[in-house]
Amino acid sequence: MKEVLIVSVTIVVVFSLFMLGVIWLADAGCEARWKNSGMKSDFTLFGGCLVQRTDGTWVPASAIRDLGQ
Repeated sequence: MKEVLIVSVTIVVVFSLFMLGVIWLADAGCEARWKNSGMKSDFTLFGGCLVQRTDGTWVPASAIRDLGQ
């Protein structure tokens, strides 16, 4: 019984660390993509990569095209 508990806890810990890594990579990718645009960006778990427009509203990054100007 003790072995089952140890295996279960190990699986939950490994899965949690994996998910945190995936979220961190998505956040880093969002920041890297918009870093040189002059626009603020933020990654949220449920909203994804968001970019702040010049009027102050936050929109999904997929809705904005960075022309590199």
